Amino acid sequence: MKHWEHFDYDEHDGIATLTFSRPDRLNSLTFEVYADVRDLTDSLRRRHDVKVLVIRGRGRGFCSGGDVDEIIAELLQRGTRDIFEFAHMTGACVRNLREMPQPVIAAVNGVAAGAGAVLTDRAPWGLAMTKEMVNRAASTDYASAIEMEAFTQTLLMTAEDFREFHAGFTGKRKPRYTGH
Repeated sequence: MKHWEHFDYDEHDGIATLTFSRPDRLNSLTFEVYADVRDLTDSLRRRHDVKVLVIRGRGRGFCSGGDVDEIIAELLQRGTRDIFEFAHMTGACVRNLREMPQPVIAAVNGVAAGAGAVLTDRAPWGLAMTKEMVNRAASTDYASAIEMEAFTQTLLMTAEDFREFHAGFTGKRKPRYTGH
């Protein structure tokens, strides 16, 4: 069994358990955690000896989403191509979890905030894009929806409101969104 560096992992009697293990950061996600989740879930898709995957968090939180310092601040410094590649990686995590034949159980034990929390507390453009994606979801195949999500995330993570989310969060103030 492979050792995963960025979360705890165990297999016993056909049950695989992934435990986010950054309790001091409410198990926030980093680039490395995303990459390991992508690789683990991809490998589990082809395994017949693992019957179920349980995902949980250590400490008082399940997962607080993308780490504000290690992902969001870093993305603010990156170009569009890097952001798009990151969005593709997160999409691969979702796709693998959805397409793997084993049931996936989220053992939520506290704080659980989606990585989509960057829609930065009702940022107008973020909400508009989210509504557009929801409206298209019913008439779009899954692979196309994941691809469209990567484009949309890239667009939103290069917007001024994304920077304002980070400035508000780190400055411990309510963000002032402009819709740009």
